Amino acid sequence: MKYNAIALDFDGTTLRGDGTVSERTLNAIKEYKARGGKIALCTGRMFNSIAPEAERAGLGGEVYCYNGAALYDTKSGVRRAHFPVPTKSIAGICKYFEERDLYFQTYLDDVVFCQKFSEAGDYYYKHFSKGARFATGIPLSAYFEKHPEARPTKFLAILNPDEMRGHIDAINESLGGPITAMCSNAEYLEIVSARAGKGNALLNFCKQTGVPVEQCVAFGDSLNDIPMLKAAGVGIAVENARDEVKAIADYVCPSNDEDGVARVIEMIIGGSFELMK
Repeated sequence: MKYNAIALDFDGTTLRGDGTVSERTLNAIKEYKARGGKIALCTGRMFNSIAPEAERAGLGGEVYCYNGAALYDTKSGVRRAHFPVPTKSIAGICKYFEERDLYFQTYLDDVVFCQKFSEAGDYYYKHFSKGARFATGIPLSAYFEKHPEARPTKFLAILNPDEMRGHIDAINESLGGPITAMCSNAEYLEIVSARAGKGNALLNFCKQTGVPVEQCVAFGDSLNDIPMLKAAGVGIAVENARDEVKAIADYVCPSNDEDGVARVIEMIIGGSFELMK
């Protein structure tokens, strides 16, 4: 095969709108791996949330979670790599959201932490989280002052979509450098270490597997997928992706509900993918 590695986003890309992975996609993944292809899931989800999904899709093993901030093994549950938010950035992040009275949460050892539960947080937890959740009862800035040893993997804020770009720009301008703010969904702003990110995850994946980056294909749909698509030899946006993602992609395949990922994998297996150029 010309392309021997694939980096896959999950929600909105591999996962269909009805919350399932199609039989066609499952079969394509299985056949690609049987032919020696390497596939890695690169997701914004926490480990406890993505692990069962990865196993069901035949993508168990090492999974890049939290937008590349942590690498876990789904078989053992062991965290193989961790790029936490730098300690010097924590107070600034917390105060940014607290001063604006915006809901945000963080993740410590795959546990969700927030000051108090909220309707928006409950919805996110139900659909994208699993395992323990803890309300500190005090501002998170105060919690981290009491626990300076804590190493948060990621921060996530739930915001008004119309205000998202302004918040991303403000955070990156005032706090950027050690950290990166990005959008994984119209309402979800995520902050991770600058050492994390899906682009860095893809580069690490290729290094670990020994596959040249030029032979790696990446699929995605949202803004947090852009670094991964840019880093890959071929970056592919599904048709349902945001316009900004499609604008930087090398190709646009059918949507997640039309088996776009499976169709491309089938062409890679059959040797016809280059005909798309």
